[in-house]
Amino acid sequence: MSSIPLTPKHLGVLAALLVLVPAASAGAQTGGTNQRAEVARDTTTQRIEAQEIRGERGATVVGGASAVVVRLDSMRTRVAPSLGDILRTVPLVLVRTNSRGEMELSVRGSESRQVGIMLDGLPLSPGWDGRADPSLIPVTGISQLSYVRATSSVLGGPNTLGGVIDLRVDSPSSLGYEPQLSVGSDVTGARLAAGSLSRTSSIGRDGSSQLSWRVGGGLRDLDGIVRARGVPDPVAGADLRTNTDVSSRDAFASVGWRAANGAGVSALVTGYDMTRGVAPELHLAAPRLWRYPSQSRRATQLRARLPRFASRAGTTEIEASGGLLHGDTHIETFTDATYRTVDDTEDGSELVSSARLAATHSLPNGAQLRVAITSNAVRYDETLGSDPVSRYRQGLTSAGAETQWLLGTRTLVSGGVVYDRAETLESGGKPSLGPKDHLGWRLGATVQASGATRLHASASRRARFPALRELYSGSLNRFEPNPALRPEHLLATEAGVSFGDAAVGHGVVAQLTAFHHLLEDGVVRVGVPSTNRLTRVNRDEMRSAGLEAMAGWNAGHDGASLLLDLVAQQVHVREVAAGVQRKPEHMPNFRATLDGTVPLVARVRFGANLTHIGSQFCINPELDRDVQLSAQTVSGATLQRSWGLGHGRGFSSMRVLAAVDNLTNAAVYEQCGLPRAGRTLRVGIDLR
Repeated sequence: MSSIPLTPKHLGVLAALLVLVPAASAGAQTGGTNQRAEVARDTTTQRIEAQEIRGERGATVVGGASAVVVRLDSMRTRVAPSLGDILRTVPLVLVRTNSRGEMELSVRGSESRQVGIMLDGLPLSPGWDGRADPSLIPVTGISQLSYVRATSSVLGGPNTLGGVIDLRVDSPSSLGYEPQLSVGSDVTGARLAAGSLSRTSSIGRDGSSQLSWRVGGGLRDLDGIVRARGVPDPVAGADLRTNTDVSSRDAFASVGWRAANGAGVSALVTGYDMTRGVAPELHLAAPRLWRYPSQSRRATQLRARLPRFASRAGTTEIEASGGLLHGDTHIETFTDATYRTVDDTEDGSELVSSARLAATHSLPNGAQLRVAITSNAVRYDETLGSDPVSRYRQGLTSAGAETQWLLGTRTLVSGGVVYDRAETLESGGKPSLGPKDHLGWRLGATVQASGATRLHASASRRARFPALRELYSGSLNRFEPNPALRPEHLLATEAGVSFGDAAVGHGVVAQLTAFHHLLEDGVVRVGVPSTNRLTRVNRDEMRSAGLEAMAGWNAGHDGASLLLDLVAQQVHVREVAAGVQRKPEHMPNFRATLDGTVPLVARVRFGANLTHIGSQFCINPELDRDVQLSAQTVSGATLQRSWGLGHGRGFSSMRVLAAVDNLTNAAVYEQCGLPRAGRTLRVGIDLR
């Protein structure tokens, strides 16, 4: 199969979008969108508030740890993307979809439960599974994503030893109304839309205070993903992969007040409702045959910041925040691949409450002291079929302090300690895991070697406590619970150098980072003898070492640009008790992406990208052995045109984008039996 056929329905959706282009351009003023890869200087705050990243993707350094910053307003992803869609474009991050339909992340040998995902500084990751599925998280209203790939701060909360992804909901950038609207479709007839409206007003007698609000929402309806050439399917001749449809709705609202003295109050409410299928694993005789008839999540956050207090001893800032996450999940399993007869069900209701108190004291000569305590309380009610409800509760607490100071005029040094604790408070009638704790630390330094060269290095040791699902879940009779799991421990080190100056707006910028990780007591899934069930045990020691590189070239305003990122790594896994070396699962030794844009005629820009992923291994649970996935390459191309629409008309600019993903229609397997989508044509229009 070379591509999915265009039916009248598909052509109608595409034509309806494309017909807007000449109509809108008739009276438009010309403008341009330039996507830059930039490397920025170190910043003294974890949230990178002082950085101005004016391109689509950029690299920076936070407390001696390397990071990637992504501005979402110029991304070339599909309209109304999920966080998972965005992360597939983020440099140096490995992304795959697992057998439950969830998105997994890996950086430097880490796995998803070691990565913290935060929304404006409050965690989304703690919960029943100990991770947030990025494919479920809408990014409507999110303006910036930053990913620190190591421990840049000990104040990020528990279980963040593999880095932190922080999603930012910025206040509107200027006074007045700021509308945004995006609509799109693809060759499958997908219905995609997202929009928001925001406003900032000056208030008070002197106008020194500001009140900002933002509301919006999005929808995504996809009938499925395109079946690539050579990919088998339970339904012979199907153009779309069986059971890969998605239908979701999301909405958010935020309001905030801030004063010139640093005081402020803000609130955020966001949520989604979703229905989706789970693609069956093609390499198994008895794959999961699952659907999620309903998944929903609601998040509420409140934040208050006291006025800055200045004295002879320095300036003090105190912030308190809290949040509630409530989610409901319904899973159905089926007797066969027609997905008509329900075999069993699983229901889960989750409530996570988070609280955080943080203080920052700034001293003369650039020194700073920060302290924070974060508490997460997890409650999960599980219902398997007709069984009675099983209730689980877990408490996670993290308290830390760190400081940073200048040595001379060119060296910024930071360090901190953190105490983490976890306790299972209810275990659904199963044996309880007693309290576990760990004392962690980190050190980091950044040196401004010259005007355009920065050196950085960091080291840290943190622990990850097993999630309730790892300890107790039966997963519809697929897993044997193991409440005796111990925490994982990670010793992480990195050192790197950054070249170039992003503020110039043209030329070459680059960042090279070498890393070494040692993970002990690694939690892995293994087969239970004489059954078809699995369980999780502390078994492995994993060492990963490698080099990350990110380099960009920009010819200047409206000129050509080029971005290269690559990871070369060696991951060694050893089964400690048996002294046996094992293949690392889903850890390719090499990954590289080359992405570039070039101006064509009439302010049209052409973009192309090429990603190569080296060979990797995965475990076939039915055979209990490693399976090698060969090296794979996937490519894509885009055409886009931007117009300035003037001011005073609501929207001030418009961008039209057409793209083809997986140009060669290759069967690209991210995991055993789970290929990515085949060749997909998509279009979208952004109004801002």
